[in-house]
Amino acid sequence: MNILYLHGYASNFDPSSVKVQALEKIGTVSGINIDYTEGPKVAIEAAKQACQEQCIDLVVGTSMGGWLASHCGQNCSIPFVALNPAVEPAKSLTKYIGQSIDYTGTAYTIDAETVASYPPFATEGLGLVICEEGDEVIDASATAAALKPHYDVLLVPGGSHRFESLDSQLELIQAHLRKATQGKA
Repeated sequence: MNILYLHGYASNFDPSSVKVQALEKIGTVSGINIDYTEGPKVAIEAAKQACQEQCIDLVVGTSMGGWLASHCGQNCSIPFVALNPAVEPAKSLTKYIGQSIDYTGTAYTIDAETVASYPPFATEGLGLVICEEGDEVIDASATAAALKPHYDVLLVPGGSHRFESLDSQLELIQAHLRKATQGKA
């Protein structure tokens, strides 16, 4: 199975990360570096291109990567898993407007117009949403309430925004992929 991992805002793809290493237990993981300051169209197009070029079977994303996984999955008809996803980036990214430094130490700038251009989480597609209740950045209960009408949603006790329980969710993710791809052969 080929998995595309999509990182969150102000981060980058790190093949040695705990989440990528966990996903490697169920498939071959690749990723791309996404500059969310370039806006949603650029981010979605980059993810779609990676899916097509790498014959991706499953898209997994965390935080803004979860938001992006929803759009990529919907546009490419590929099953996706969103971990602690951003649901309304046009609202949640407002605190980052201006200049800042990302997790790699690189300076970046995002303007209000770019933030406002982000659409909400896509609500069609073959998605599974997993939220850790200990997420200190995104309200897991609000995310569950917003997305439960559209997707299977699991609330996991504890954890944090970094999503700490991925190892224990691998069987659920594999079951989701099997369910989503039944009858596609």
